[in-house]
Amino acid sequence: MNIDALPRIVSEVLGIPIEAVSEALSSDETPEWDSLNHLRLITALEEELSIQLTMDEVVAAKTNYGNLRDIVSKRMDN
Repeated sequence: MNIDALPRIVSEVLGIPIEAVSEALSSDETPEWDSLNHLRLITALEEELSIQLTMDEVVAAKTNYGNLRDIVSKRMDN
């Protein structure tokens, strides 16, 4: 898997249309992106992309899609 799978994973876990997954997507304005779904999202990302996020990365990733993508991308480069 590669970073291109990220929008699909976000869409599936949050139960939102893939078209809604964009730079504008934020946890503050997306009711589906609650604490429980955030943990589900992190778990899905770690399993499907074979990465391990730190607790700081998990917390920082909840702000918006762009931040999540950057964190996942950096982790996949390592």
